[in-house]
Amino acid sequence: MLGPAAERQMVALQAADDRVSDGGELPEGLPVQGITGRHGSYVAVRIRYPLDAGGCMPEAKADELRATLAAHLRALSDGEFVVLGEPMRYAAPSGRFRRKPRPLPGRYVQYLRMGDDVAGECVGAMAFGGTWEISPADSDRLRALGWQTPADRAGREAGGPNYATDAARYDTPRLAQMGVDALGVLRAPLESLEFRHGS
Repeated sequence: MLGPAAERQMVALQAADDRVSDGGELPEGLPVQGITGRHGSYVAVRIRYPLDAGGCMPEAKADELRATLAAHLRALSDGEFVVLGEPMRYAAPSGRFRRKPRPLPGRYVQYLRMGDDVAGECVGAMAFGGTWEISPADSDRLRALGWQTPADRAGREAGGPNYATDAARYDTPRLAQMGVDALGVLRAPLESLEFRHGS
């Protein structure tokens, strides 16, 4: 389960099919509730996931999200990355010179293809210099999923404040499960999750 969330009935995904239309369906059979934008060969769509009687996303639907993330991971070329998380939000500009708006913190997981390997990261806890307040209990849950803290990686290759993992590129199902389950631990609002790609 991704956690109690009676109001979290929407998930924003991207599909590489410009024929997707409001009121239609994705290939996985998920109903499209609205188009939120088009980005190159991707279309951002909102998808309604039915909830169970307890207000949780049924495990079958969580599996569909994991499968979608795994498909994005398999499609990565060397040097490309994919992010699954909340849409980017920015603080209102302030000051006399109106500098570029500062991104606001959000919950996300991201993956980078590096040759035959994929490096993954989950938003870092403020306790490690990251941007999201994560309780010790939730940090333990993330570690139980396989995510490593900066302290776990001490003495290894230098990294930032995020939780991290890496695996062979063929291990996409496990990486996808870790990502979706991590967002569940962090109680990310399912109605606003989306994929972002880059290189």
